Amino acid sequence: MSGDLIAKSPSGERDYNLLGSLPGLLTLAPLGWLVWLLVRYHVNVPYDFQLAQAFLLERSYSGQLSLVDIWQQQAMHRGFFPRLATLWIACMTRWDLSWEAAANVAMAGGILWALLRCLVRVIRVTEDVRMRWLFPAFALLVFSPTQWDNWLTGNGFYIFLCVLTSVWGLALLSDGPPSPFRLGLAILLGAVATYSFGFGAGYWPAGWLILRGMSLPEQGRRAIWLWLGAAVGVLGFYLWGLRWVGVRPLEELFQHPEAFGFFIVRFLGAPVIPHKAGALLAGLAGLTIFVLGLGRFRAVSPERRAALLPFVAFSVYAIFGGICAAVARAHPGVGLASRYTSAALLLWICVLVFLWEFLADRAVSGRFGRVLLGLLLAGMVIRSVAAGLFFVHWHVRMEPVRQALIQRQSGPILERLWPANPKALSSVVAILEKRHLSVFRGSLRDTKD
Repeated sequence: MSGDLIAKSPSGERDYNLLGSLPGLLTLAPLGWLVWLLVRYHVNVPYDFQLAQAFLLERSYSGQLSLVDIWQQQAMHRGFFPRLATLWIACMTRWDLSWEAAANVAMAGGILWALLRCLVRVIRVTEDVRMRWLFPAFALLVFSPTQWDNWLTGNGFYIFLCVLTSVWGLALLSDGPPSPFRLGLAILLGAVATYSFGFGAGYWPAGWLILRGMSLPEQGRRAIWLWLGAAVGVLGFYLWGLRWVGVRPLEELFQHPEAFGFFIVRFLGAPVIPHKAGALLAGLAGLTIFVLGLGRFRAVSPERRAALLPFVAFSVYAIFGGICAAVARAHPGVGLASRYTSAALLLWICVLVFLWEFLADRAVSGRFGRVLLGLLLAGMVIRSVAAGLFFVHWHVRMEPVRQALIQRQSGPILERLWPANPKALSSVVAILEKRHLSVFRGSLRDTKD
């Protein structure tokens, strides 16, 4: 697959090995920073809704686990595939969460690979090898510690699997007129995304946009109808028996439509600025650049437009992700949750490409574009470094809890593990100790010795 990151011009006269370039090497820096933070500050103890998995593990050990247990909704999500995968990891490692953390980093690497693969296609068409400097910018977003909630807690596996399958599905669809195999694989990836986290619902309109944007022959248009049929089937099965938890979104929407709008814009701006006013301004700026870029997108050559199409689809996916989150959880401030950043950052991937494509090469607007691009990159670097403080805070808060659990202590300190359901903690701890899981997995070795 390394050939995906080697750009060869259409004329065949120039061949660029982007992996061996300085920007390619700089791409590893955000990964190194993230790995160091995880090694230093990750606390190996289940947290919040992740603790509910202890009951599923108990049912698994007693031979009572069924697909119905795995299919059950979590909040407004159908986390079938990540729940299945994390249960398997827990059984294989006695619930050593460092393996989940490693899997999250690996999935983020897969997301980055798909994004770079799409970017290399743009480089091949434009023959602008300078665009390889966006490699480290993409890595800054994908490996950003601003997603600390996903890196440090159980949310990560669900969201990263959703985004990974979504990005790869959209990338495969954009490779050209869909063959039956690629279309079937894209539909399968969409099902996995939808049944991983709520953001996956945005995969289907984004995929439709790619198919609609291609110049498909008449017989190829059947792919669009197959896509729409698959979307109806997958989403219909998702909604079947779904319970609205905690909010009545349609009533909220009609009563406070402005709250939904602010939520979505803040959702999209949070990867750049994490505060309410700042996220609102950043979201508006990102959407403005995206809309202006769409105007230029329609004016470029068909080859260039086809290469840029997946980035437009990534933005549509991010916008629909914000809509889905707003419908499910339209509460003040929730749009800034760090776990949402993993989907919202796809808008900024497109913004970076549009800024480079449509501004950087122009004499007058080029200066403005370079300044804007430079400020955006500088802000991303500063925020990525500053977000390390969240890791420090997490370690300071949760490491004493892990030690108290190991020492079989009780009291208010353990309530930090599951603030929403502290009454269930005693049952969870009993399961962990009985089955030698998580912090008690070492006791199994002591028993054998």
